[in-house]
Amino acid sequence: MRIPGWSPWRILPDIMHICYLACTVDVITSCLLDWSDSASLFFNGSSREKRLTQLWENYRSWCESQGYDLADRASRKLFSTSALKPEAGKYVEVSQKTLNATAARYMAFWVASVSKKIAEWTGADPDMFRAGAAMGLAEIEMVCLRGGRVFSPPEWTHFEFGYLVYRAGLNKMGAIALEKKQTRWRQRPRVMVLNTWFMISTGLIPVTVAISSMRIS
Repeated sequence: MRIPGWSPWRILPDIMHICYLACTVDVITSCLLDWSDSASLFFNGSSREKRLTQLWENYRSWCESQGYDLADRASRKLFSTSALKPEAGKYVEVSQKTLNATAARYMAFWVASVSKKIAEWTGADPDMFRAGAAMGLAEIEMVCLRGGRVFSPPEWTHFEFGYLVYRAGLNKMGAIALEKKQTRWRQRPRVMVLNTWFMISTGLIPVTVAISSMRIS
């Protein structure tokens, strides 16, 4: 059926619900849980709650250095066992009152910064994979912040690079979490929506074939 003025290319993914309220939140909460599991050179509190407090202080200091308003920051509650529920055996579900979409998109850069520093220091595979997932998402977000409604060819190149690094890190960390029987590094359907967007941009699948995939919630 032909509709005047309509084209499959007018179908755009809901980046807020796919990234800011899903994929990015999963990476943020997974990193907080990983970093607070045990004392390290970076966060050496004697308990998970104390290490989460150290992470909060690091995050708050970073926000202040970047000039982010309080409304654009995650709530202090996010950095607590009551929010992350590490022993619940379920994937973390965070209220938008605790971490809204705007806070999540900016917090992605903090997580990328911290994970990069840790990976450069330790060189350990899990830290490298974790940094890949976080830095890949940050790259995607940078493209979204700087680009217009329609990405230029160079912006698509940066988007594709960010997605590949994010997905590679996510897959590795997801496998590690499964092996440890941890409910972290979630592989949710919305990751596949991001994957479909990537495949369209690279020409791996025609946009008409991808329309049904873009409806995944």
